[in-house]
Amino acid sequence: NAPSGMVAVQVSGARLQQVLSGLVAEVAIRMGEDRYVVGGLESSLDELESRLRSVPGTSSQRLRVRVPAHTSLLASALEPWRHALGAAMGPASCLPVLSDVMAREIRNRDMMLSALSRQICTALSWKDCLDSLMESRADTLLEIGPGNALIRMAMHHGVRCRARSWDDFRSSEAVCDWLRGTGS
Repeated sequence: NAPSGMVAVQVSGARLQQVLSGLVAEVAIRMGEDRYVVGGLESSLDELESRLRSVPGTSSQRLRVRVPAHTSLLASALEPWRHALGAAMGPASCLPVLSDVMAREIRNRDMMLSALSRQICTALSWKDCLDSLMESRADTLLEIGPGNALIRMAMHHGVRCRARSWDDFRSSEAVCDWLRGTGS
């Protein structure tokens, strides 16, 4: 496995497609009109950042992530992930899920499993997801994964609800208590 990672970039979509040409890197997350996260091989990300330095008005920041999530580079992980996720979900889910793949609320277990599985190797539109959160008047947002960048982006986008990152808690029980409204 070649070293890989992710980089946050600010550049127009048309220009980004130009600078990605010939690289083993692709858009992983669309965060706005000119904000993206790109995942790919480390060597391609190095070249991407080098190319962007010559484009006025652009910026990039390497993320502390070593997996090119939400890119086709993880396509071989789709079925094992679907299987593991299905086993963890059990026969039903009591909570609706907002999928970045579909950018809408899902309550059907099979649709949840499909959408959440595809997220591992499919580009996400976080902006569309945030718009759906606002439209649905979500009252609770829990970020699962490292850090709290998505929560910060949601608040910046105007989402107003109880919001925390899994990383804020010391245990799964504490997360559950918070979700039930019995914990801090």
